[in-house]
Amino acid sequence: MKLRGEWHKRNKDNKNVDESNKRNETQQTQQGAVCDISMEEAMKTEETKVVGVRLEILMRSALAAKAKENDRSMSKEIVYRLRKSLEQELDRG
Repeated sequence: MKLRGEWHKRNKDNKNVDESNKRNETQQTQQGAVCDISMEEAMKTEETKVVGVRLEILMRSALAAKAKENDRSMSKEIVYRLRKSLEQELDRG
């Protein structure tokens, strides 16, 4: 039970930080502060953030097969495909 309690406490602390960050972003937006980074620049940054995504079973299987074929991890395959899609959108303008 102690581990579960510790996880809950950390998770609650993280939620508080996330909520605080959202409030700060909202306040900055309301005060007229805008993000000066373009999508192209954002895609070039090395900073990463973990995102959980639900995938249909067939889509996950297809991605796993392509990742193996391309000698990539699932994560790298997904990032590669998302980046490629966003770059195509940018090219179309």
